[in-house]
Amino acid sequence: MRRSIWPVLLFAVVGFAVLVSLGIWQLQRLQWKETLIAAIDASIAAPAIKLEEARQRPSLDYAKVKLSGTFKSQDHLLMIGAANGGP
Repeated sequence: MRRSIWPVLLFAVVGFAVLVSLGIWQLQRLQWKETLIAAIDASIAAPAIKLEEARQRPSLDYAKVKLSGTFKSQDHLLMIGAANGGP
C-alpha cells in the first residue's frame, strides 16, 4: 500500500511556519531589549536631578536623585538578626 505524502507535507509546512514566526518574534524581542538597555544606559549616564524635579517626572527608572540633609545619629535604630548562627 502506498500512503499519501500530503499529510506529511502539510505538517512540515505548518511546522516551518511556526518556526519562522518564533524566529521573527525573537528578533522583535531583541530589538525591544536593545532599546530598553539603551534607555537604562542613558539614565545611568545622566547627571543627578534634585528631588523636587524627580517628583514631577512620571517615571524614575534608574534615575540618579540628589538630595541633601543632616544625619541625626541619636535617632537611628540598630537591629541585628541572626539565623543559624549567622547574620
